[in-house]
Amino acid sequence: MSVIHIKDTEEYNKYIKETKDKLVVVDYSAVWCGPCKYIAKPYEKLSEEKTDAIFLKVDIDECKDIADDEQIMGVPTFKFWKNGALVDELVGADQRKLRELTEKHI
Repeated sequence: MSVIHIKDTEEYNKYIKETKDKLVVVDYSAVWCGPCKYIAKPYEKLSEEKTDAIFLKVDIDECKDIADDEQIMGVPTFKFWKNGALVDELVGADQRKLRELTEKHI
């Protein structure tokens, strides 16, 4: 499965709150962010490898309400959700840690 680009709060909430028994990984990023561009391809590759998880991308400038609600202070930020609950978080473009946390929570 490839990365799903979230367009609004309704779509975001559908994935976060209604996905049962599957890990949902969310990449909060911005087009102007260098580290976000650096991690984009590895994140896409991870989404193709780990088909038993759902991978979302939220542009914090397009979806300011989501960024505010999630208290995103820096990008990239990755949040890991399971059964509607936040289980982990990673701030920064650390490919190894991103993979490690994804595998830990699947």
